[in-house]
Amino acid sequence: MEGSAAAEDPEAHRRRELQHARAREVGVAAVLAMVIMVLTMGAAFDPALDRVLLASSPFPHFWDWVQMLLASVVLFGPGRRFFRPGLIAYRHLAPDMNSLVATGTGAAWLYSLLVLLLPTLFPPQSRHVYFDSAAVVVAAVLLGKYMEVLAKGRASSAIRKLVGLQARTARRLDAQGNEQDVPAAQLRVGDRIVVRPGERIPVDGRVREGRAHVDASMLTGEPLPVTRDVGDAVFGSTVNQDGRLVVEAT
Repeated sequence: MEGSAAAEDPEAHRRRELQHARAREVGVAAVLAMVIMVLTMGAAFDPALDRVLLASSPFPHFWDWVQMLLASVVLFGPGRRFFRPGLIAYRHLAPDMNSLVATGTGAAWLYSLLVLLLPTLFPPQSRHVYFDSAAVVVAAVLLGKYMEVLAKGRASSAIRKLVGLQARTARRLDAQGNEQDVPAAQLRVGDRIVVRPGERIPVDGRVREGRAHVDASMLTGEPLPVTRDVGDAVFGSTVNQDGRLVVEAT
């Protein structure tokens, strides 16, 4: 058990580090995206903000350049994790979600930058910047990735707990009917195993002798023990609550 716990600690540490890294990425992207949204759409909700921004602008389109800088931090900071795999996927002619995110946000950022640098290339009605769209998309996808990491972490933790509930040893019957304690990992299909009251059933199998109530709540969620008789299937890690069972491994 100590060796198993020691082996799990580095994995749990790596998982926590990954979760923290994803959380930092989401935090940075979300905060900067919100600032860009305020600069872009704040005037629609509060005309006074528009007047303040215009009055404090040292030169035309100053706040558009601020948006560009903030969006660049989002795309090429936390969002860089989409661009490299996305471009590699394009190179292998197998575009994926990373390719989609990189293409959409990169196109919005590049178009907006060209509008700022070379506005005369575009008709007046098309001289708009979309740094807010690029930043918000990256922040939203990063949030989804973070939630995915959390879900995988919970699933891995649940699986490890289930594995930890497995019996480490089993009482196998030999050809003469004598009981032998063996590691559960050595059991093979057809082996007959004795399970006493209060013990966990080491492997999936079928009852060949005996009758007992088995607690299978950790697998099925049933609150009450179920009766298992000769011929009934039983599952590893469930608990024999009463009665002696002889189970044939399947």
